Amino acid sequence: AYSSAVSATIAPPTSPVTQTIANNSSPRITSLTVTNGDVIIAWTTFGGSTNVVEATTNLAEPFSEISPQLVIPGTNGNTASYRHSGAATNASARFYRIGLAP
Repeated sequence: AYSSAVSATIAPPTSPVTQTIANNSSPRITSLTVTNGDVIIAWTTFGGSTNVVEATTNLAEPFSEISPQLVIPGTNGNTASYRHSGAATNASARFYRIGLAP
């Protein structure tokens, strides 16, 4: 299962991120923040799950895993985040989604 794809349009790197959230899938991306050239992706998910952050620069192309498997602690709803290092300086647009690892 995946969250909905969320776009991050960044040009130039000091500009704010534009985010579009399609629906309330679980896990659900809640914010994208640019800090020092990095993009911080935050999402809601459930404790006890293992998530992975995926990205693509073109929705016609497959998503690639950009994070290691992230084990979410607890048993209830939780918030998680991942810092995509250098993402705000490496591409003009990127789409993110959160997957549930097996």
